[in-house]
Amino acid sequence: MDKYQTRVDILSSALASIPLVRGKHWLANTLARLQIHRGSQWGVCSPGNGTILRVNLRDRIQRLMWGHCYENHVQACLRALLSSGETYVDVGAHIGYHAVLAASLVGAEGNVYAFEADPGNFERLQENLRSFRGAAAINKAVWRTTGVIVFERSSEEGESGWGTLTEVRDLKRGEHASLPAISLDDWSTEGNIQDVSLIKIDAEGSEIGILRGAQKFLQRFKPIIVTEINSVLLQQGDGTSGEITEVLRKHGYELFQLNGKCLRALGAAAPQFCEVLCLHVNQRDAAIQRLRTRGFSAGGSFKGTGNEQNAD
Repeated sequence: MDKYQTRVDILSSALASIPLVRGKHWLANTLARLQIHRGSQWGVCSPGNGTILRVNLRDRIQRLMWGHCYENHVQACLRALLSSGETYVDVGAHIGYHAVLAASLVGAEGNVYAFEADPGNFERLQENLRSFRGAAAINKAVWRTTGVIVFERSSEEGESGWGTLTEVRDLKRGEHASLPAISLDDWSTEGNIQDVSLIKIDAEGSEIGILRGAQKFLQRFKPIIVTEINSVLLQQGDGTSGEITEVLRKHGYELFQLNGKCLRALGAAAPQFCEVLCLHVNQRDAAIQRLRTRGFSAGGSFKGTGNEQNAD
């Protein structure tokens, strides 16, 4: 690890101690821009467990990582639900903010497979995962089929997370790159994957295509799933949030909307935008118990094998 990566920035450490309250995003952005003004484009933060991540402070998403206000609910889920020796899959890993934490949680006996299509983000993902023996960065797009696909990189300066497959959306403004695509069904078979405990899917509207290529994967592993539902992006790829919920429920999953550390059963119609935790009925009760021990609360009714029970 290079010398500039060995210690977390003082300001980032200070921001880590501040709860996620109104105004924290603004504070993180302001302090990051102050760092840039002083001539430092790069920052160093820790997703947790003593891990280190180098971030580009000129990028909005990476400033939020540095400021400890980026998808804190996902981080909390990983801490509650991943254990030593387990396997984590990250589809749309970006530069590895979640994958780095997951690698520290599963340890040397576990595995992390982090997929990232964008070539620039992938290079950074490799760098950030290099010190973890059981972690692999994979420069492939996960899709419904295996083959070659075209990826359009984000054309917006400072928005490294906005690239997407042209099958979903082609703005014809960003750099286009051809790269291998693979379905989760093919990947798990070809790679002789034995188990998957948890998978995060955040793929800018590709989620329904990814799930269509994961039918055997879901049936075999029944992993915990953390995914984003963004109806606007899904519609650009001729998909809907209803298709996502239908596919998952068909495979025995119950869906819960994540709002900070609050879980609420997702109804028939998903909100236009939400983060969703998907628990297979076979593992649901154990997973909810682990979440509760980590400070999560549960509201609404939870339907298991036909009996309705209140989680409050």
